[in-house]
Amino acid sequence: MFKVPAGPEGEYHIQDIYGNIRRVATVDEIRSLRNPKSYSPALAEDAIRAFNGMGPWLEAYDEMLADWDEIHGLAE
Repeated sequence: MFKVPAGPEGEYHIQDIYGNIRRVATVDEIRSLRNPKSYSPALAEDAIRAFNGMGPWLEAYDEMLADWDEIHGLAE
């Protein structure tokens, strides 16, 4: 799930992985969830190769990991 801005008052809504807007986000969700981000197929392929030891790991790939928040101490 992601948070997406939804108005001039700083309100956020929850968006699922399919892009559907579900509801207004709670304060805790606003603090802990990331905004959605997309990556080019070439970058995704390079990250997969690096993850499997077939290329260098670049810092840019970190945020593509499912547990990125935990790695960086942002998970609650």
